[in-house]
Amino acid sequence: PHLVSPALEHLRTLTDLPVVVYPNAGGAWDAQAKEWTGSVAATFDEAARWRELGAVLVGGCCGVDADAIRTLVSSAA
Repeated sequence: PHLVSPALEHLRTLTDLPVVVYPNAGGAWDAQAKEWTGSVAATFDEAARWRELGAVLVGGCCGVDADAIRTLVSSAA
């Protein structure tokens, strides 16, 4: 999630097309062990900012559970 705002800011310099964001829960994929490592506590503090930067759909990917989606919905409103 911490990479979404910088990515959107960069994308805005390249296009005005709508974008979709769905970050994972913040962990890192260990391809060798085939498992997520590190922090998996998603924070969507910047979800409203993602909308301001043009994200028309905001969701969650790997490791984002129903509780995190509820937080995301309230943050992005």
